[in-house]
Amino acid sequence: MKIYIVVCFIATINLIGCDGGHKDSYVLSEEREHNAFPEEIKFTKAQAGMTGLKIQTVVPEPFRQVVKTSGQILAAQGDETTVVATSNGVVSFSGVSVTEGTAFKSGEVIAVISGKNLLEGDPTEKVKVEYETALNEYRRAEELVKDKIISAKDFEQIRLRYETVRTAYEAHADNAIPNGVKVTAPLTGYIKNKLVSQGEYVSVGQPIVVISQNRRLQLRAEVPERYYKYLGGINDAHFKPAYDNST
Repeated sequence: MKIYIVVCFIATINLIGCDGGHKDSYVLSEEREHNAFPEEIKFTKAQAGMTGLKIQTVVPEPFRQVVKTSGQILAAQGDETTVVATSNGVVSFSGVSVTEGTAFKSGEVIAVISGKNLLEGDPTEKVKVEYETALNEYRRAEELVKDKIISAKDFEQIRLRYETVRTAYEAHADNAIPNGVKVTAPLTGYIKNKLVSQGEYVSVGQPIVVISQNRRLQLRAEVPERYYKYLGGINDAHFKPAYDNST
């Protein structure tokens, strides 16, 4: 009877010891797993859906070298034109907000050139007076040459002068408005360069603005010289313009 009690007591101690060993082993396993990934962040499926978390399998892909640099977006050749002054005078732009980047349609007024306060007189009025004078001389010469009062050579000189003045007058008349001569956009686009300021005096033929159609653009990247040997392998570019954060 005594022997049976001792055996049962020993068996009970062994069972308690085994159970404690399993608990210690489970705790050690959790600690090792936690220590193996100390910065691991766990998300439940609901949390992943709320934050927009997506899982993507990492697979081997071709690796490319990236060259970070600056550059410029330029208009392609043939897509821009320079607008020049068609008369002497003071420039008044069509709006106070006419700046680089302002859009214009073909035929729309960019600026008005006024010569009303010039010492040499208003060019538009001068051309009009010259045209009317040349027209009267030409009409009188037509009658005189018929009566052979003037020679055919003299008549031809009067006619040529009239044609020259008439061409200049018609060029002004097409763009003349009550307060001066209008300068219009020859094509639809935007102002790439504004070359004169509001109220500035300009002469005939002086550039006023450069207009670009913006149909085709050229990206010019200023790559450092040390990357010269890699230029042949460059096949695409990702760029971010200065006016927004889009890529």
